Amino acid sequence: MIAASTASIERPATTDMPGVPVAGGRRSVILAVPGMHCGACVRRIEAALGVHRVVMRPSLATRTVELEFDPRRSPLTALVDTLEQAGFPGRPVAAPAAADLSRQSYARSVRRVVLAAFLTMQVMMLAWPFYLSGGTLEPGVDRLLNFAQWLLATPVVFYAGWPFLSGAWRDLRTATPSMDLPVGLALITAYGFSAWHTASGAGTVYFDSAVMFVLFLSLGRLLEARGRLQAAERVRHVLADQPTMARVQDGDGWTERAVAAVVPGMQVQVRPGETVPVDGRLVGSGAHLSQAVLTGEPAPRWFEIDASVLAGSVLVDEAPVTLTATAAGTDTTLAAIGRAMHRALSERPPAQVLADRIAGVFIVAVLVGAAAAGWAWWSAGPDRAVEIMLAVLVASCPCALSLAVPAVLAAAIGRLSRLGVLPARARALLAAGRIDTVVFDKTGTLTEDGLVRQVIRVRPGCNAERALQLAAAVERASTHPIARAFDDIEAAPAQAPCVERGSVSGAVDGLQIVLSTAGLEDLRQLDVEPSPELTWIALRVDGVLEAVFGLAASRRPDALQTVQQLQAMGCRVHLLSGDTPAAANQFAASLGMDAASGGCSPADKLAYLQSLRARGHRVAMVGDGINDSPTLAAADVGIALGSGTGLAQSSADAILMDGRLGGVVDLLRAARTVRRRVTQNVVWALGYNAAVYPLAALGFLPPWGAAIGMATSSAWVVANAIRRAPDQPRPITHHRPVTA
Repeated sequence: MIAASTASIERPATTDMPGVPVAGGRRSVILAVPGMHCGACVRRIEAALGVHRVVMRPSLATRTVELEFDPRRSPLTALVDTLEQAGFPGRPVAAPAAADLSRQSYARSVRRVVLAAFLTMQVMMLAWPFYLSGGTLEPGVDRLLNFAQWLLATPVVFYAGWPFLSGAWRDLRTATPSMDLPVGLALITAYGFSAWHTASGAGTVYFDSAVMFVLFLSLGRLLEARGRLQAAERVRHVLADQPTMARVQDGDGWTERAVAAVVPGMQVQVRPGETVPVDGRLVGSGAHLSQAVLTGEPAPRWFEIDASVLAGSVLVDEAPVTLTATAAGTDTTLAAIGRAMHRALSERPPAQVLADRIAGVFIVAVLVGAAAAGWAWWSAGPDRAVEIMLAVLVASCPCALSLAVPAVLAAAIGRLSRLGVLPARARALLAAGRIDTVVFDKTGTLTEDGLVRQVIRVRPGCNAERALQLAAAVERASTHPIARAFDDIEAAPAQAPCVERGSVSGAVDGLQIVLSTAGLEDLRQLDVEPSPELTWIALRVDGVLEAVFGLAASRRPDALQTVQQLQAMGCRVHLLSGDTPAAANQFAASLGMDAASGGCSPADKLAYLQSLRARGHRVAMVGDGINDSPTLAAADVGIALGSGTGLAQSSADAILMDGRLGGVVDLLRAARTVRRRVTQNVVWALGYNAAVYPLAALGFLPPWGAAIGMATSSAWVVANAIRRAPDQPRPITHHRPVTA
């Protein structure tokens, strides 16, 4: 943990940034708040900002806070001032200096640890004569050594230990105890008693214990900070390391301009090796681009002319490219991914809420217990009572418990994002660990994005080319993968298009055109032999059957492997499809799936999923289309493909950014690891506190040992969160060229 003092952080000069527009004229901005390090800090920030009526989403993992506010009532500068007055300086993540905030805070922590280590060694050298002599030194030597320890311990306590002292003072001012309060009280008590005894020339000194408190606790927080920064590295990279400048066309040349000043329609140039600063469409030529920051896939991909390119992609070709901006700054897909990752980390699942509540109660219990232990031991002498009280204050501080859940979630989200899986909600990582049934949509999910026309049969006297043009005209209004089977046909969009359940219709040259699923009677009328592996579409003109089209879908390369891996994990795999039952069953059998249901409407899919849950199954739904949104939202865990519609993604708990089905396996494996490690961390933290509390209260644990134990406990929790699970083989991804 890195605590930051108010005085050590300059007030941000970029707090007038407007942020991202949201509903009702409100804005959203993410602030870096390095001084926030536990649940009590979160509660204090919530209390401070309560008067401003803002929506707050804090993330302990990345030490950031997303604020959703009305700038007309509460300007961002007022919110930042309020935070600073509460003892939590912050600045917008998008600000140029925001990336330096954590680095500066971390550098200060390193300096404090180095100073504490050097001076602690000197204090311990001066304390050794007392240990060796059993405390019977000559009076003059005794006092000289005590004064020397006092001199050396003072910068350790008040510089290296300042984060603990300032945090404790803030807790006292606001009457909201955090983990800094027992540590700060122990530190100032040890130092105060020692200074008093040194000045008076009588009594025991605890300068050695005080400096060891600071050294080991600071070292523990430093190691914890490294672990948490490592766990949140991916999130911070997406949030803060976006390009801030773009090269835009200015007459016949190019000029540098802030990305925030770029508007849709501007021409933007990207040179070799540069990161694309805006979302846009390629003009003039295609290009090879790496989307590693977006999908986790490092291999470059070829993008055709007019293809959509996302901010964050890196140009790997040797020639510059030009694109027409479609979105910039906070409106880009990369910025949306960063906000989604932040919201996933800021969400507090029930396990974390429970851990924070226990930690809050435990802090009060520690303070009461320390006072009770001191009172109980007072008859053995004030020096012994103070020593016991110090040990109880430090040993029982529930730092590890507060870190148990957020450290694991941050590590898992960072790892999954590198695999191209974006958990949009933290609860998904806990819920997915109990999934026993995975339900897949077929078209566009288990199959490639588009369908291919394999059979065309028209009514005698009709023209096949004309039938294709009519079909293409009405399909222009649909986003369903079936519509892509007609993308290669030149046709103007139909008038008054209407997309309904199982059909799409519109007017073309005064004719009413309807495309719908073909039934057996439609196929018999045109003398077509039914083939279950094909999807049959009927074309009607003014109510008369004119043609049927047989469309085939090719399954994704990793579909079979994904199904097999899920079944090996103990999951049953189901298929839901709008195709005929025969076609759905045949497709499911080719993948070895456990069950299939065809001819499903969106309502049918929802009812199927609800019936599974009613029978006690924990269900994950994987889909990509608008018609999958109800089931994605109703499932225990909804998983959307990154290539799916925005509505489907907004209903999902996790998004497969690279469209790789193996991401479902990665998510479930990671979720099981998350549940296991959260349990391990909570059990360890509670067990540690339960064990050391009586040891310290009974006098078996010295203060310096308590400091070591507390630091080790927190470090163990973080180390357990960030350690890698056994490596799993990753399926080879076969990418097709990306076209607009």
